[in-house]
Amino acid sequence: MARECIAQHFSSSKFKHLLLKHKTLLSLIKFSPIPTKKTTFIPATPDTINKGVIDQAGHIKNTPHNTFVDDNCIADIRCRIPQSMAASAEAHFLLLGYPDIAKRRSPLSMEKYYHAKCSFSKQQLRYLINTRTMSISFPPDKILKMQNILHQWHQQRKTYTIRQAAELAGHLEFFASMATWLRFLTYSLKHSILLALRTNSKKISSTKSMQHWIRDSILSDLDPHITTRKYFAFSKIMKATWNLKTKFFITTSLRNELKYLHTIFTSTKYKLSSPISHIIPRDPDYIAYALCTD
Repeated sequence: MARECIAQHFSSSKFKHLLLKHKTLLSLIKFSPIPTKKTTFIPATPDTINKGVIDQAGHIKNTPHNTFVDDNCIADIRCRIPQSMAASAEAHFLLLGYPDIAKRRSPLSMEKYYHAKCSFSKQQLRYLINTRTMSISFPPDKILKMQNILHQWHQQRKTYTIRQAAELAGHLEFFASMATWLRFLTYSLKHSILLALRTNSKKISSTKSMQHWIRDSILSDLDPHITTRKYFAFSKIMKATWNLKTKFFITTSLRNELKYLHTIFTSTKYKLSSPISHIIPRDPDYIAYALCTD
């Protein structure tokens, strides 16, 4: 948080001397090609929540800095990026120490300056962010991985384990985080997992080696020591339930669902993306009506 506040303060044009101070560092930055006249930009519409980058006096606001673990995420127009990156480095050095290779390693990850590229399209946190189309989608390697997973569920396949079905559902849920309509196409898969869980749970409950953990799982919560023992028993039961190698047959509805999902991920006519405006807090631009009856 300290780095975010300091870096945002240094992003002002009043601190242009930082460009010269960190000239060597900034020279490592690569930029994507300048857009041509034919490039289409989707404009962002301000509202009371997202008020834009111009303040009431007509001046450009300082660049916000958003830290995720050890990465500082910055978004700004091309001409202001060097100042923002210099501000980020200065804030980092101010807090953790300026580079002195003779005494300690630099607190800044230099390889990120060598390999990273400033672009309108950026892969961040497993997503592909495009600030020209104002949308968030998925990198090609993620889509290729999903295609390979679905290929394993081919038409000739007859059975699956609960673990395999859960892994498929997990990958699909990642894509549904942006293409939310995918959640409505996985009912059969989720129902199959539910039935498999019930079957495996019955098998576990009748297994002699699990009776000790089952008894511990129903202990009282009054004693903290007993509570720890109880939840440890829960973890053992759940792990055994999910790791059972019981084979389940692929139903007709699940096979049809898998076939359709394979079509979605191999065709270009389906948009696996979401406008940024759909996933951030915004003022509603619609009125929803409902009919109430007694």
